[in-house]
Amino acid sequence: MRLNNFSKLALIAGLTVYIGAGSAFADDNFQNLVNKKYFNNQNQKNYVQTRNSKEFNKALKYYENSNYTKAIEMFEQLLRSNKTNVSARVNLGASLITRGTYYHNKKSDYRKAANDYRKAIYYLKYDEGIQNKPQIRDNLKIAEKNLKNSLKRQEIELTPSSRFKTAKKLRGQGNFHEAVVEYHAALASDEFKLPSLEALGDMMRVLQNNNKAIEYYSNAAKNPAASGQLHLKLARVLYKTGKIDKAISEYNKALADDSTKDEVISSLEGIWRTRISKNPDNPVAHMNLGVILQKKGDFASAKREYEIAGKLDPSSTKVRLNLATLYQEQGNHRMALQAYDSILKVNPRDPLVHYYKGTAFRKLGNKKGAIKQFKIVLGIDPTSNMAKTALYETVKELNPKDTISVLHDFAVKNPNNAKDQYNYAFELHSRKMNDKALFYYQKALTLNPKLIDAYLNISSIYKDASRYPESIAVLNQGLVANPGNEKIKRMLKDVDEDATIRRYEQAIKKHNLGDYKGAIEDYKVILNVSKSNPDVYMSLGAAYQAAKEYNKAIESYQKASELDKKNAMPYYYMGTIHYAQKHYDKADSMYKKARSMDPANENIKQAINILNTTRADDLMQKGLAAFNAKNYQKAINLLTSAAGYDSKNGYIFYYRGMTYDALQKFKLAIIDYKKTVSLLKNLNIAYYALALNYDSLKNTVEAKKAYQIFLQKSGSKEDEYVKYAKTRLKELEN
Repeated sequence: MRLNNFSKLALIAGLTVYIGAGSAFADDNFQNLVNKKYFNNQNQKNYVQTRNSKEFNKALKYYENSNYTKAIEMFEQLLRSNKTNVSARVNLGASLITRGTYYHNKKSDYRKAANDYRKAIYYLKYDEGIQNKPQIRDNLKIAEKNLKNSLKRQEIELTPSSRFKTAKKLRGQGNFHEAVVEYHAALASDEFKLPSLEALGDMMRVLQNNNKAIEYYSNAAKNPAASGQLHLKLARVLYKTGKIDKAISEYNKALADDSTKDEVISSLEGIWRTRISKNPDNPVAHMNLGVILQKKGDFASAKREYEIAGKLDPSSTKVRLNLATLYQEQGNHRMALQAYDSILKVNPRDPLVHYYKGTAFRKLGNKKGAIKQFKIVLGIDPTSNMAKTALYETVKELNPKDTISVLHDFAVKNPNNAKDQYNYAFELHSRKMNDKALFYYQKALTLNPKLIDAYLNISSIYKDASRYPESIAVLNQGLVANPGNEKIKRMLKDVDEDATIRRYEQAIKKHNLGDYKGAIEDYKVILNVSKSNPDVYMSLGAAYQAAKEYNKAIESYQKASELDKKNAMPYYYMGTIHYAQKHYDKADSMYKKARSMDPANENIKQAINILNTTRADDLMQKGLAAFNAKNYQKAINLLTSAAGYDSKNGYIFYYRGMTYDALQKFKLAIIDYKKTVSLLKNLNIAYYALALNYDSLKNTVEAKKAYQIFLQKSGSKEDEYVKYAKTRLKELEN
C-alpha cells in the first residue's frame, strides 16, 4: 500500500508545498517532488529571518537534492539552538515524513519508515517550543496517518498494550524520540498510564527537556499508586530547575518508601542546612531540619534544632508537637503528654495533637484515655482513617464485644466510605451474620469496585450456601474490575471444584476470563476423552503458561507438536517460555525450529529479533559492570559478544570504545567511536571521545574535525566538555 496523503505536506522558507495526486510518490518522478513554491504575508517575516541563514539554506538545498538525512541533521541542529524556530521545525517534520515515505514506498522498510514518522510526530507535537501553526498541524496529520499505515504493514496492533510494548522496545534501543510517541499512544489505557507517564518523564530528562519531565512526572505522581521512586525522580528534577519548595514537597512524599529514604533524608537535610546557613534565624528551617534528623535517628541533634526553633518562634505549636513526638519516639510518653497538653491549651481542637495524645495513652496502658482521644479526633474529622484504626484496635484490646458497635458507627457516619462499609461487613461475616454482611459488602463494592477481598468474601458466603453460579458470577465481576488478580483466580478454582457445571462448556469461557487454573482442570477432563486432539493440548499449554507453570506448559506443547508435526506454533510458544525464564539458548533453538517450519511468520521473526536484542542488552550490562570493576579485558569480551547479537546498538560500541580508552588502545577506541556516531548521531559525547583519541594519537586533522562536530552539536550548551573542546580547538588551530 502506497502512502498517498501528501497533498498538504508543507515547508517554510519557500514556502514549499507538495502537491500530489494519487500516490504520494510515483516511482518515475520521486526526485521531482519539489514542484511549487509560493510566499504569503503570514510567513514573510519568517522567510526574511531564515533566508540569510547559511545553515538553513544549506539544509534546504540538501532537501531539494533528496539528501533527506543531511537535511534532517541540519534542521535538528537549528532547532536545538532555537526551539521556537518555526521554519526549522516545519522543515524538519517534512524531511522526516519524506524520508519515511521513501523507506515505505521505495524500500518497503516499514520499520525505518515508522521511526521517521514517529520522530516527525515528536517534533511536531511533543517537543518544547512548538507553536500552533497551520504547517505544523498539516504535517502532523500526515505523519500520524502514515505511522498507522506503516504499523499495519508490520502487523503491529494499534492497541495501547501493543503500543506500550513497542515503546519499551524503542526505549531500550535508545530511540527516545520515537518511544515518546508510542508511550503517548499507550496513555489511552488506564492500565499503562502510570508506567507510560513515568517513562516519558525519564526520557525527557535524558533529552534534557526538564520542563516536560516535570509535567509528565507530576501527572504520574497524581496517581495514588505512584511509588516513592517516582516522587524522588520528580523531586530531583524540580530541585535541578530551582523549584526548591516543590522539590521539598516531593521529597517528603518519597519518604514513605524505604527504598528512597536514605537519599531523601540526605537531600532534605542538605536543603534545610543550606537555608539555615543563609538565614540562621529561620525557625521553619530549624524545625524541618529537626524533623529530618529525627527520621534519621539523631534524636539529640533533632531536639537541639526544635529548641532553637522554639526560641525563635515561641508561639509555634508545630515545634512543640514535633518535640512531643520526639519524646514519644524515645519512649518518654509522660513528657510527650505534657507537651501535647500545652499545645491543646492554645488550640483545643487540633485533631493531630489529640491523635498523638491517644497513642501516648495507649503506650502507657491507659486504653480508656486513648479511646477518648481517638473519639475526639473523629468528632473533629470523621474521615480520619488513622483515628478509626486506632480506635478500633484499642476497643478490641479493651473489650472485643464492643468492636461491632464501633464499626457500625463508622459505617453509618461515613456512608460514602468504602473501607468503613467493608470493615463492618467483615465483622458481620466473621460473626456469621451473612445476609447483613452481603448488604454491606455490596455497598462497599458500589463505592469501590476494586475491593478484591469484598468479591472473595461474597463468593465465600455464596459458596458456603452452595450457591455456585452466584459465587462464580461475583468472582468474574471481580476479575473485570481487577484483571488477572491471582487471589480471585484461586478462589474460582476452589468454587469450581465444588460445582457440577459441565467443564467442556466452561473451559473456554474461564480461559478468556483469566481463570487459567479452572480452565486447566476442564482441559484435562476433555483430554481424558479425546487424547489425540492437538488443539486442546495447545490450549492446555497456553493455560499452563498463563499460570506460570512452565514445565507443564512445555509438556503440553510437545504433545501438540507430536500430534501435528506441521504446526510451528508449539515451538514458538516453547520459545516464549524459555525466553521468560531467561533460558536464551533454549529459546533460540525453539524459535529457529519454528522459523524453519513457517519462514513468513512475522511473530516468530519479531521474537527472534527481541531475543537477540535482549541477549545483547544483558551482555552489555555485564560488560559495563566489568568496566566499572576495572576488569577491562572481560568487559571487551562481553561487549564484543553483545555486538554479535545486536550490531545496530550504538551504545555497545560506545562502551567498548570507553574500555579501549581505559587500556589506552586509542586506535581500537576510534574504530568503535566512529561506529557509535554512525548509529547514534545524537550521542554528542561520542564525538568528544573521538576527538580526544585522535588528539592522543596526535592526529591533529581528525581531532579538529571531531572537536568541531562536537561543538556544532552542542549548540549553546556550556559545560566543562564544551569549554575544553573550545580551548583545545584553538590550540590545535594555532
